[in-house]
Amino acid sequence: MRGEKSLRDKIRAAKRDPQRAVHDLRVAVKILRAGLRYFDPGLKRYRPLDRAMRARSRKLAPVREREARREVLSWLEKKGIRLGPAQGEMRAPRPLSPREIDRVADLRRHAKNILPGLRKKSAHEGEVHWRALRRALAACSERPSLRRLHEVRKKAKRLEYQLRYFARRKDLRRVDLESLRKAGEELGRVRDLALLARHLGARQALSRVQGELEKRAFARLRRLVNRH
Repeated sequence: MRGEKSLRDKIRAAKRDPQRAVHDLRVAVKILRAGLRYFDPGLKRYRPLDRAMRARSRKLAPVREREARREVLSWLEKKGIRLGPAQGEMRAPRPLSPREIDRVADLRRHAKNILPGLRKKSAHEGEVHWRALRRALAACSERPSLRRLHEVRKKAKRLEYQLRYFARRKDLRRVDLESLRKAGEELGRVRDLALLARHLGARQALSRVQGELEKRAFARLRRLVNRH
């Protein structure tokens, strides 16, 4: 299993500093869930485990959304885009509540327990699913929506994690992992901008930036899926 050390580090960091580790821990859980689907595509054996991890991770989604708003506001400021006085208020960090710290600890324990099982399975062959990304791209192109765009991003990130951490070397031929990573990052920023615009009532001000990012990300992904 490639990248196991970085995955362990993400999980351990949540114990040392829960406040700063929420995003990395959620990423670690998504990598583990991608691994479950790589070795068991239909989740015939691992569906309860997958659902348990998803439920625990979703409880920390509001924390991550606060972090994402701060990050995207900093990114907008670097581009010279300001959205009024509310922007400064939203930039202020908020400490985790005791309940949120408990949720971080619970998710960390769960992820820590699953990692050894995936390590043992890494000697077996799994399956990389380009078809799911291709279908999500087609659906979003036909009827664009924020929900469908988010599905494209989820499929792209899952594919990236499977290729980066679990796939056989031969599956990495003709794959530009960096391009796949950038596309996921750009689509994540599009979603963060859309949620921020909805929160601040500034959709028109951010629509051009969103459109540019979305167009660039979709071009990257189409080039990748056309090779497979």
